[in-house]
Amino acid sequence: MSIPFIVGAYAATAGELSGQEKFYEALRAQPWVNGLEVPYMAHGLREDPVWFAAQMAPRFSLNVLTPIPGVMAHINDRTWGIASPDEDGRRAAIDFLREAANTMQRVNDLTGWRFFTHLALHAAPQALGDTAAFARSLDEISAWEIDGAGIVVEHCDAWSDTHSVEKGFLQLADELAVIRELGAAHVKVSLNWGRSAIEGRGPELAQEHIDKAAAAGLLGGMIVSGAQSEAAGGFGPWVDAHIGLHEHQSASVLTRQRASRAYRSALAAEPEYIGGKISITEGEPLERIALIHELAELAGEAHQG
Repeated sequence: MSIPFIVGAYAATAGELSGQEKFYEALRAQPWVNGLEVPYMAHGLREDPVWFAAQMAPRFSLNVLTPIPGVMAHINDRTWGIASPDEDGRRAAIDFLREAANTMQRVNDLTGWRFFTHLALHAAPQALGDTAAFARSLDEISAWEIDGAGIVVEHCDAWSDTHSVEKGFLQLADELAVIRELGAAHVKVSLNWGRSAIEGRGPELAQEHIDKAAAAGLLGGMIVSGAQSEAAGGFGPWVDAHIGLHEHQSASVLTRQRASRAYRSALAAEPEYIGGKISITEGEPLERIALIHELAELAGEAHQG
């Protein structure tokens, strides 16, 4: 596949480092994996950077640092975020991202190649996001030199007055408008199918978001991850739990057909990457990887057809 396929591997790894090492060893052997989506917590990578760098391989050539776990650590503080109208809260979020950028450069040095190619941003705070504040932040962050890394604004479910939210950040239309006004070629939007489905309480909005970002010429990346409409598997309805395909998890609204359509629509816009993410921590590494591979196969079929 000419457009890189990345894996949100952190959702499928858990437990002792020895178990994670086995998972990464198995993942390195998969020719269809071109890179990873890597979480950044409130105070750094989930694992020690030296250990993490040792698990990587040069053919992981496109890798996205996603600070969403760290952002969520502040979700109850509605002054904190790069879209916050509160200047102190906005500066605190930018400082957090500056540390994330520094970590990207450190891991690049530890691996010996430009491992991190993208930094993801999220338009916190919940409910009170302001587009003018977001524009100021994006203008500043986009000027950072992070070993040539691109920037993707990952859309999360927007605030709603009618139902509970997982993130409750800005509307996609507002994020696209700010990015378009900025006019920086290395700044685009990224989508997660499941997070858009959570916002829309069904699959329709997820596809609509892909089409909107593609039509705007600003689709930088698209990760397919599911969402469920009812309580199942220990999770409630419409939670951001990276649910798998409906064919394996019956409560999921992500069918193979919908995943295929999402990939076809995204690929037509020639994004910088596509990918897949499923939360699964039970079973042998190859068993877990096989479920993610199903998404990669659907992407490959969409690319060919």
